Amino acid sequence: MQKLKSPASVFEAETQDLDKTSNEILTQTANVVEISTGECTLIGYERFLIPDGEYEAAYSHHETASVFTKKNKKTGEREGGKIYLIFDIDPFGNNLEIEKGTKLFKAYNASKVYNPTGKNGKFDMTRGKNFVKDYEKIFGKIKRRYRISPNEYKGKLVSVSVRKVKDQSYSVIDEIEGIIVG
Repeated sequence: MQKLKSPASVFEAETQDLDKTSNEILTQTANVVEISTGECTLIGYERFLIPDGEYEAAYSHHETASVFTKKNKKTGEREGGKIYLIFDIDPFGNNLEIEKGTKLFKAYNASKVYNPTGKNGKFDMTRGKNFVKDYEKIFGKIKRRYRISPNEYKGKLVSVSVRKVKDQSYSVIDEIEGIIVG
């Protein structure tokens, strides 16, 4: 007659076998180095989640991206795109809740972005776009339409309101309130 094994003894025997197997695998693969296949590259900045509210921010730079572009049937040119104004949040480290080096962006729709896109890329805007509205709120009425640049924010400390992106786990600049210093 065969003796029945208890569930505890079966589990103990199986885990001992697993331990032996995993140790053998670790010994065999200890000298294996993983090689990136290059199928996907993660681009962009680390996304931070900070409490909603108003913060001091210093302009870092702007970037253009060709996301949400479409081809104009008449001219054949690409229209649309995005502009991201990148700001250092709490650059003087006054708020202990925020990690040093936290960068958040304010995104705008463009009329057109030019290649190559990326850091300090060129773009076109129409007067009705939010970028122009915010620009005029901060710097006053635009006198010459070819003299507008996000680099006007350089060297200025601005007040921004920050909010969490709905259904996501990162924060963005919701509104540029005004210039504090500069």
